Amino acid sequence: MNEHRRTYRLIAFASIGLWFMALHSERASATLIAVTYGNPGAQTADSTALCLGTSVCVLGTESFNSVSTANLTTGFTSTFGLTGSQTITGTYSADATAKTGSNLVSQAANQYGGAGGTGSYPELMNGSYTIALAVNGVPGVNYFGLWISALDANNTIAFYSGGSLLFTFTPSQMITAINATSNKAAYYGNPNNPTQDTSEPFAFVNFFGVGGTFDKLVISNCCGTGFETDNQTVGYRNPAPIIGNLFGVPEPSAPAILAIGIGAMLLGRRRVISCQKMLSQS
Repeated sequence: MNEHRRTYRLIAFASIGLWFMALHSERASATLIAVTYGNPGAQTADSTALCLGTSVCVLGTESFNSVSTANLTTGFTSTFGLTGSQTITGTYSADATAKTGSNLVSQAANQYGGAGGTGSYPELMNGSYTIALAVNGVPGVNYFGLWISALDANNTIAFYSGGSLLFTFTPSQMITAINATSNKAAYYGNPNNPTQDTSEPFAFVNFFGVGGTFDKLVISNCCGTGFETDNQTVGYRNPAPIIGNLFGVPEPSAPAILAIGIGAMLLGRRRVISCQKMLSQS
């Protein structure tokens, strides 16, 4: 019996090893996106925490305070305030729907948005706008953060790399996570005036590229509900620890799930063979 137990253990360990090998291989070839949100009232990226323990940390922010509605709809390129030998730029362009009427505007700070209660912010009612990212002096972009104010069910963000969709952020998971906290009320209402818009959550949201980078974002909204954001922040960090309150995690890859299945099948088959041997010997 001891020999049988040792065999079972070896097969179990082998299946676990196969699972990790498959997962590592998949992560080496595709970026996974992990999502966190900041503490109540946070409206900017926590640059101190994001850069802590890194050997390379390049972060830049677009505040939209000098961007007009005309810029938003005709397109513009942001440097995110970065200069020197390590820079990231983002080329903003709106789709046909967003360009129509007042679907995409540069809104003065109000009850629905505007970090710090001042300046302006982009408000998207319908359609989408794209941020095409380019880098100089860094390998790519593996961080994106933004203050999402007055979050609602129609606000989505899609992440791409080389034309391939990596991940789509939908609000439901984040709203569920916030509602499960002991201080959920602290997220509802504009932190610049807590009596305003108390029916929707306000939070700074972080997106981390795990095992790779991304090069395009598509921010979308439908049904005229408004997608309000501010302080859109991009970055490259190495190493790239995840900070904040985690609520979105990379799912196991298909090869990893297959490896688990193969391991379980091998273990089950070994048990059947052992039972047959034991019966033949009795």
